[in-house]
Amino acid sequence: IMMYHGIHNVTDNKYTGGNVDKDGYQRTSEAFRKDLEFYYKSGYRMIRLNDYVNGVIDVEAGCSPLILTFDDGLSNNIKVTGLDENGEIIIDPNSAVGILEEFKKKYPDFNVTATFFVNGGLFNQKEYNEKILNWLVNHGYDIGNHTYNHVDFTSVNSEKSVKEVGSLYNLLDKYIPGKYVNIIA
Repeated sequence: IMMYHGIHNVTDNKYTGGNVDKDGYQRTSEAFRKDLEFYYKSGYRMIRLNDYVNGVIDVEAGCSPLILTFDDGLSNNIKVTGLDENGEIIIDPNSAVGILEEFKKKYPDFNVTATFFVNGGLFNQKEYNEKILNWLVNHGYDIGNHTYNHVDFTSVNSEKSVKEVGSLYNLLDKYIPGKYVNIIA
């Protein structure tokens, strides 16, 4: 399981190896492309996190399963640059989903997918919330719960914990009822 947070379309960064932050959760677009190439050429094939949790690990013989997750629902996960003439979202090719979709075309056998764990701000593009969420689930990606306010469970009581998780599920029910995974990160 490879956990990412953000993919940044920058070339100058003060950290090594394509990291934008010291912890390595934020990667450059170029580094993320290289990560995907490495996974593919090293014999990894993507599976859904939900399938893994349910014990469904279906990859071709000789390959290893790979799960991608993204935390926090950052706008650079699926950056919308506008709508096309049909009202469909236009995705920045250097956002995480833009890069994943590019890979999907290049390597159809890679089974490109990821789970996006979102907070109450979803992907921080309020005018596109419904379109983004529906586009993702309709194109083979999963949406999971990362609490409404990104709460630290070690610092809140059980009532606050239930409210944080439940509030995010209520929000997802508004936009994609029954289409999200019941997994909390």
